[in-house]
Order: sequence, then structure tokens, then C-alpha cells
Amino acid sequence: MAHEQHFPSDERFSHAERYTRPIKPSWKSLILYGLLFAVLLVFAQYALGYISGRLSSLYPWLIGTPLCYLLFSGFSALKTTGLQEKSQDIRWGCRSGLLTSLFGMLLGSLIVISYVILTVKTLQASPQLSAGHSLPGPGLGILILVFFIPVFLLVNFGSIFLGLLGGMLGGLLRSRLSTVKHNKDTSVPPYQ
Repeated sequence: MAHEQHFPSDERFSHAERYTRPIKPSWKSLILYGLLFAVLLVFAQYALGYISGRLSSLYPWLIGTPLCYLLFSGFSALKTTGLQEKSQDIRWGCRSGLLTSLFGMLLGSLIVISYVILTVKTLQASPQLSAGHSLPGPGLGILILVFFIPVFLLVNFGSIFLGLLGGMLGGLLRSRLSTVKHNKDTSVPPYQ
């Protein structure tokens, strides 16, 4: 006879009931997974920026950034939802997607703005290159501040709505996966 472990909380639930009890995700898990996927989102966004620079075209970054918001918010929602009712999974998925998108936008914006400020200050401190060519003066900084940063912020801010959509779809997918798992588990008799 094999030694069985009994946990006090498991004795009052049958095998099928253990998998159907609603588990409400905590705000702590939403924030932690939101930050984790936001960091991954920023890395993917900068990889797209590097590819855009190599191709001398903004299209990979302009198309890839919203898709990254959609995917990484959906992944975050998949990790933070499950085993709830469909409407609750969708609601928590939207919250997870929104947090991931906001964290990604804030983190990416802080990095870009600090990089631009440091670059402009460095260019102003050393106006001559080693080859004797002079760098464009304040016109470069003005061009970056007037064109690049607003476009960056506009694309990231507009992508927050895709983050909400990704979170909603992730929560819906987790709800359906939980339903499928529940249906499979209820057809199997409990262990004896």
C-alpha cells in the first residue's frame, strides 16, 4: 500500500472540484508579470529599432512595435489568469495587458529620452570629430526633439490599446484552455 499524503484543504473537495474553484489573481502577480513582459517588450522594441536602422527604414519598427504590444500583453494575460469565469478572465486579462503596456511605454520612453539627452549633451560638449568634421549643432537636437520623440511616444501610446486587446485575447484563451482542461479532468475518475 503506497503512502498517501493528505492535505487538510484537499479533503473537503473532490478531484473535479479542485480544478473548478475560482482562483483570483493577485495584484502582485499582475504587477510582477507586467514588469517582466514590459522589459521583454522593450528589448523586442529596441531589436526592431536596430533592424530598422540596418534597413534604413522605419517600417519594421512602426509595424513591429504594435505587434509586440499585442503579443507580450497577451503572454502576460496568459500567465496571470485562469480557472475563473470567462468574464473575470477577460477582465483580469485586460488589466494585465494594460499594466504590461503602460510599464513598457514608460520604460521605453525613459530609456529613449535619457539616451537622446545624453547624446545631445555629448555632441554639444565635443563639437569636433577626430577627423576634423564638425557635427551639426543644435539643429540635430531640435530635429530629434521635434520629430523622433513625438513619433516614438505616439506609436507607443497608440499601442496601449493593442495591449488591452492582447490582454483580453490572452484572458479569453486562458479561460478556454481552463475549460478544456476541466472537461478532460472531470471525465477521469479521481485517484484512489
